Amino acid sequence: MAATTPSAQASPWFHCASCNTLAPSTLASTKETPVPAYLLVDCDVTDPERYERYKKLAPPAIAKYGGRYLARGGETTRLEGDWQPNRIVVLEFPDAQTAKRFYASPEYCAARAERAGAANMNMVLVEGLSA
Repeated sequence: MAATTPSAQASPWFHCASCNTLAPSTLASTKETPVPAYLLVDCDVTDPERYERYKKLAPPAIAKYGGRYLARGGETTRLEGDWQPNRIVVLEFPDAQTAKRFYASPEYCAARAERAGAANMNMVLVEGLSA
């Protein structure tokens, strides 16, 4: 039996050439029934003019992958802890795999490249509950 080389093994990450970053792979989910997934973003805008260019590119990419904004920079109120968020964005996608495809898409890679140097982002993907 031949040994499996590391290059033949599936990786959870791939290199996005257009923005020179690592992005999650789009490996199929092991879940049988997809559940909604949410991207939670805390964004510290450092160059508002350049960030505006990013804001024009991101929405069409989000929509193309079935995503929608649930919150986009609205007022926040800390209820517990010491977290001091910046600009909060919440996106909903049909499922986690679709959200990962969005994140790794050429459309969003172009938006991320435009955002480089304009904002510091923290972004997590969380799966929702089944109906």
